[in-house]
Amino acid sequence: GCTKRRGSKKAARAWLKAHEWLLRPERTDLPSSSCWPDWARRCPPCQKAYDVEQERRQAELQARYEREERERREAEARAAEERCRWAAAALVDPDVLVLDTETTGLDDDARIVELAVLNSRGEVLLDTLLDPGVPVPGDAAAIHGITTEALVGAPTFSDVLVQLTGLLDGKRCLIYNQWFDIGRLRHELTLHYLDRAAREATEETARTGTVAEDVRERAVAEAAKQAAAWLDAMTFEDVMIPYSDWVGDWSDYWGNNRWQPLNGGHRAAGDCRAVLDCLRAMGRNYADEYATAAAGAGALSEGTS
Repeated sequence: GCTKRRGSKKAARAWLKAHEWLLRPERTDLPSSSCWPDWARRCPPCQKAYDVEQERRQAELQARYEREERERREAEARAAEERCRWAAAALVDPDVLVLDTETTGLDDDARIVELAVLNSRGEVLLDTLLDPGVPVPGDAAAIHGITTEALVGAPTFSDVLVQLTGLLDGKRCLIYNQWFDIGRLRHELTLHYLDRAAREATEETARTGTVAEDVRERAVAEAAKQAAAWLDAMTFEDVMIPYSDWVGDWSDYWGNNRWQPLNGGHRAAGDCRAVLDCLRAMGRNYADEYATAAAGAGALSEGTS
């Protein structure tokens, strides 16, 4: 609302006309500030009011930043505590299992050559080699030490599927880098159900004397559906991300904490034990609290029974 005039448009136009050379497009160098007239943008009262307003806005921004930073730190602290409590609770949960696989490689069609399941106390519930039906590449064997010759006579995935289903059903299955192992389980399940679908298609062909044109497509779709249903019926939880966040090895390149190697020896049972070690490290500050609570719950259950 200030009406104080600092100059006139007529004077400004006259100055610009006299210094037209400064504004030519071909000029690549900017004129120094001394070339320009001392025309203040605001009169002293307006400048003072402007400065006061800027200080107020700056104070608001600073307060907002400090509040958001405090809330961020508090959220990180809560998340860190939740991770540690999750780990400590998992170690005393009788419904927690740890699963790991060794495979023929890292590709989408890699097959499982070893499978292990341990409970939260470290007891081995399943630890077996598996015959994948394909040779084990040398680079994979060099990592886990499982060769094609070592798998002669080993059961197939289909042979242990009933046992595996019984172990995981109704349990919490913890996996280090669950996306990889679940992907391998999905592939094995799909092949298992595909074999069954192929047998059913063969029986249908023998019964009807005709071969459906879309028999392959139907078999693949049904196998994928049944594999997905099996996985959906289970409860999987990842350990790698919580553990890596607990370690806190930040990467500016990735924009998050680096994934930590498991260092379990690249054998299924050993890697399961390494997962339990990760949980112990994460939950050590709350281990006694949850162990006491679990012991109390167990005593109460025995007394009730």
